[in-house]
Amino acid sequence: IWWRIPAGLSFQPVSLTSLGKTLISPRHVVGLSFTVVFVGATYVVYTYISPLLSTTMGFERNGITFVLLLFGLGAVVGNLIGGQVTDRIGPFRTLCLLAAVQSLVLPWFSALPMPTILLFSLCFAWSAFGWSFTAAQQVRLIAIDPANASVMLALNAGCIYIGSAVGSWIGALVLRLSDMMKLGVVGGIVAASSLVVILMSERMIRSKD
Repeated sequence: IWWRIPAGLSFQPVSLTSLGKTLISPRHVVGLSFTVVFVGATYVVYTYISPLLSTTMGFERNGITFVLLLFGLGAVVGNLIGGQVTDRIGPFRTLCLLAAVQSLVLPWFSALPMPTILLFSLCFAWSAFGWSFTAAQQVRLIAIDPANASVMLALNAGCIYIGSAVGSWIGALVLRLSDMMKLGVVGGIVAASSLVVILMSERMIRSKD
């Protein structure tokens, strides 16, 4: 950070007034909601990946650890690729694409067991596509309200944690009402819902313009 970040950067402090105006604006809230729903879809499955793989694939500690390693590597790759795709096709199209892909990938976790190499490939792709959204969403939120970019980005960071909590809660509800084999299908439904949210957000932005 010391080597790469220029010295003497200045920024405008965030006021509570700016925060309040953002939180009462439907256009802003719906735009931010995409993060909650999209991340939530991932955590419907991710929160319970250990018992899911243990039950369906017979994985023990080493197998589960390797899957988590693949998930982490996928997240790194996804963050790198996400920025490039956003530069090429724009943030809105990128987020629509990622939401659609996740809605197709997640249901496969309800089709376990499967060949180990296929599972490893699935987990890597799941994470890579899941975490490619970061750059696109940040660019899109800044475009929604450039004057309050710092507020939007701060709230977006909070929405990631809200999404993980909501997704975990939905997963727990699935386990309570049904069984873990439904986690993938429900995660896919939540991912499809994020596509609805981003389309709704885009319509609100265009109607204001």
